[in-house]
Order: sequence, then structure tokens, then C-alpha cells
Amino acid sequence: MKSVDVLYTISNLRVLLVLRNEGIVEGFKVVSALRIDFVIVFLKYNFLNKLMLFKNTKIISTPGHRQYWSLIKLRKKYSYSNFAGFYLISSNKGLITSNDALLKLHTSGEILLKITI
Repeated sequence: MKSVDVLYTISNLRVLLVLRNEGIVEGFKVVSALRIDFVIVFLKYNFLNKLMLFKNTKIISTPGHRQYWSLIKLRKKYSYSNFAGFYLISSNKGLITSNDALLKLHTSGEILLKITI
């Protein structure tokens, strides 16, 4: 697939902006058709073996079971599991990746998604 259709919401747009900044998706375009707004997401592929850049996404925090991790727990998750990818975190500084949280901003928050590359 070259593209995927996603429902237009502000939270979806924020996630897509982070994924585009991280280089996981090529880009996206907001389209309005028949009073329904949706977003076309253009996926990015590895040209050598023609596979998508990300292998798996997993929802960590749900409305019934919120997951808030400290920086210590986030560091442990990286060091113990040899994890190739990043977590998407909702913090007081906005929607950030775990790489930014650990290296630049030194903040943590609610862990939303785990994206494996």
C-alpha cells in the first residue's frame, strides 16, 4: 500500500506530525469528501527490501488503564529489551518521542504508543 486513510481528528494530526518529523511516514494530506474529513497518510518504504520503515505499533495506554512512566522506567525499557524504535509520549511539553524525552527534554508522561522500526 502506498497510502492509508485515517479519520481527521486533532490528536491524529499531532501523531502524524511526530511520525513525519521522525521520518516514519512520507507525509499526509487532509481531504474533505461528502462532509467527512479524513487524512491520507503516505507511507515510507525501505527501497532495498521494499518493506515499510516501521514493523509494528502497539497501544500502551488505554482510557481504562493509563500508563505513566518515569524517566528511570523509560531508560530501563530501552536498556533491558534492546529495543529498536521509540515510544510516543504525551507530556507537559506536548507530544514527544522517547528519544527527545530522554536526551533533550528530560521529561516523561503518559506512554501512548510503542513503534518498532
